[in-house]
Amino acid sequence: MNANVITHQTSAGVYSLRQRYLFVSTIIVILIFAFAWLAQSYVSHSSRQHHQNVEMRHQASQLISQLRDEILHIEKGLEAFMWGPLTSRREAVHNDIDHALHYFDQLRQHNWLRLNEMEGELADFALDLRALHSTLDRVMDMRVQGTAASMMPADADPTINRATQHFSTSGEELRRLSPALESQLNTTLNLWSQLQQLFQVHLANLADTRHTQAAANLRQEIETHHLQINTLLKELAADPRIGSGSQRQLLLGEMIAALDLWHLSYKESMLERDSNNPRGDIAYLKHTVEPHFNHLWEYIKKLEYSIDSFSQQEAIALGEVANTVALAVWLICFFGLAVISVAYLYFQGKVLRPIATVARILKQDAAGEHTSELPQVDNLETLHLITAYEEMHRQVQDRQQALEHIAMHDSLTSLPNRYHLMERLQSLCETSQREQSMFTVMMLGLDRFKEINDTLGQNTGDTILKRTGQRLRFLLRDSDITARFAGDEFALLLPNTGHDEALYVARKIRNEMERPIDVEGLSLSVSCSIGIALYPQSSQDKEELTRCANIAMAIAKQHKIGIALYEKRFDTSSVERISMAGRLRQAIHANEFHLCYQPQFAVQGGALSGLEVLCRWEDPKHGAISPEEFIPVAEHTGQIHAITEWVVTTALRQAAEWREQGLDCGILAINISVFNLHTPNFYTMLETHLQQYKFPAAKLMLEITETAMMADPEHAIKTLGQLRQLGLKLSIDDYGTGFSSLSYLKQLPVDELKIDKSFVMDMTSNENDAIIVRSTIDLAHNLGLKVVAEGVDTLEKRELLEILGCDYMQGFHLGPPQNAHDLGGLLPALKEKGGKVHHLRDFR
Repeated sequence: MNANVITHQTSAGVYSLRQRYLFVSTIIVILIFAFAWLAQSYVSHSSRQHHQNVEMRHQASQLISQLRDEILHIEKGLEAFMWGPLTSRREAVHNDIDHALHYFDQLRQHNWLRLNEMEGELADFALDLRALHSTLDRVMDMRVQGTAASMMPADADPTINRATQHFSTSGEELRRLSPALESQLNTTLNLWSQLQQLFQVHLANLADTRHTQAAANLRQEIETHHLQINTLLKELAADPRIGSGSQRQLLLGEMIAALDLWHLSYKESMLERDSNNPRGDIAYLKHTVEPHFNHLWEYIKKLEYSIDSFSQQEAIALGEVANTVALAVWLICFFGLAVISVAYLYFQGKVLRPIATVARILKQDAAGEHTSELPQVDNLETLHLITAYEEMHRQVQDRQQALEHIAMHDSLTSLPNRYHLMERLQSLCETSQREQSMFTVMMLGLDRFKEINDTLGQNTGDTILKRTGQRLRFLLRDSDITARFAGDEFALLLPNTGHDEALYVARKIRNEMERPIDVEGLSLSVSCSIGIALYPQSSQDKEELTRCANIAMAIAKQHKIGIALYEKRFDTSSVERISMAGRLRQAIHANEFHLCYQPQFAVQGGALSGLEVLCRWEDPKHGAISPEEFIPVAEHTGQIHAITEWVVTTALRQAAEWREQGLDCGILAINISVFNLHTPNFYTMLETHLQQYKFPAAKLMLEITETAMMADPEHAIKTLGQLRQLGLKLSIDDYGTGFSSLSYLKQLPVDELKIDKSFVMDMTSNENDAIIVRSTIDLAHNLGLKVVAEGVDTLEKRELLEILGCDYMQGFHLGPPQNAHDLGGLLPALKEKGGKVHHLRDFR
């Protein structure tokens, strides 16, 4: 913001936009409410009128519908009476006529008829309805007296019609659901169609007395078709493809029931025709009664058409109301647009343009650019905004400076933090590349700081970190940068510093750091390890430079040399480890692993006691890779679980194949990782595969290294106890290489100790190793454990182990690891010799 602050207008020339806005808004609101009241009154009046018309039309429609139903009842009642002239049916017809007259009288008194000028139509309707009453009495009298010359058509029987429709519907649905029975169903439905055609022809012949013989023949054909259809339905019912209790069986049952009902109704109809006297009521019914019904139905149609016309008129009226309301809405919209346009133009000049100017100044201020002058305004609201901006700008500048310091500095030591360091490092890389200069990155880590922090408390640790930061700033130049990188690590940037100067500064820092620090009366000596990376020798990337310095510091700490200058060979192992992790994942899926089996023999007698399972990896590109190389990588990446399961599965499957061949491989020993013990499903995996291959649990030995168990003996005791419940045997591998605790050793549920080959191979030349081997054998026997000696590569060592009382042995003197195929050929020979051999070459 410029120092030249603009002097704003005083209150004499300033007005309030809020007051003007409230005045104009009040007028607009009054106009809108008045307009809305008029529109609502119009719509309410139209709505009430429409509601009355709808109610009136609904009542008239109901009366017309009831009148239609009663006329339909009259027709159905007359049809039933003509079929069977019962007194109850005649009374029902009279009741229906009375109901029709009742509904007609109500309809004639309704206001809707007067509105639609339907009085004349209703007068004609009344004449026909009363004429129908007398004609129905006459035709029913004629039916009772039996003077008619012809009979009622048999196909008017509702029972026959219902049975016909039900049979056809059920048959079509059954054919859709049963493609396998389509042929039988097609035959059945075709016969049914022929039966209906015969029935219609038979009815036509009955109307003409000249075809008496043809009618008799048709009756015989109808009976024949009924019998054929009945036989086909019974065959379908016995067909197992229908299915018991299925929907197909229900549909077939409905077809059989419909056929029986149709045949029964047909027989009753024929019996009644054969027994009744000829009647002459058909002609009267056709020429007198039916015209009355037709006239009535025409009047009903006219009334219904009038209802529809009235509905259309109501819809048109509603459309006119909607158009009027829409026009009103458009007027309001145009009025609103006009108000908005005028208001926009006004606010554009008085408010928006000044606000836009302030916003532009804010953006310039945020970008750190030179800001423009604030605008002059003549309203209080914008004036308050500009005044608030000036105050905010001042406070933001103060807070920004404080936040920048917090964001760029460590709160404990007040040194630049990691973010600040990386910014300066990036700038230094660009400058050094442009000027072809060099600089140094140092990473300094305090030794034994965690121990001090845990022992003396966090406050003491914080004091040490502060003092360390103060010493570093005192030792370095003003152009050098000291930053707290993370935890107890500090990073140093030394511009224009080469190899020799960097080593000199590092030694000076180490000497200074070795001076004791007084903390609350305690004199603490805190040494440090320093890693050095040089630009551009180590790298030209800021991230890579800090990584190289970190690697060098780790080397300095690991080898306790104090100062280490980064060399590429330092992180070769990590690169190879990352590469191997990727190749290891591919090897698991590509089946690049294979198993070898090294025989174990009893020391006394030389009998084969078992096989140790060894996992081997043959990489297509890099060749054979030692387990000492890939097992740690597999443990670190978590792939050890998949490898262990593959080894267990493959070994148990191979043992099962040998067992099927009558070969006994003895105890099968498999090495497992301590990480397997921490896997929840490891126990379940072993149990599943033992059951799958029917391998005796007592013949499976799991080997775990002494060092792995001693890392967490409490958990090892618990987990091994669970595995022991499966019946497995357990062995401590590489015994003697770790720092064993006899108190834990006696608690471990193991069966044997396996002496590491480093002691066995030198025991004939090194008396200390011989003592260790003998002591281990005595200790194991006193604890009730068996002992296996690895690395037996000479006859002399074998004989010494026999003297010391060792139980089992393995090594290249007895035989190297064999693949499954070669060992499968040796096991029969071992069986023939009772397993007593001195070396596997005895069989070659």
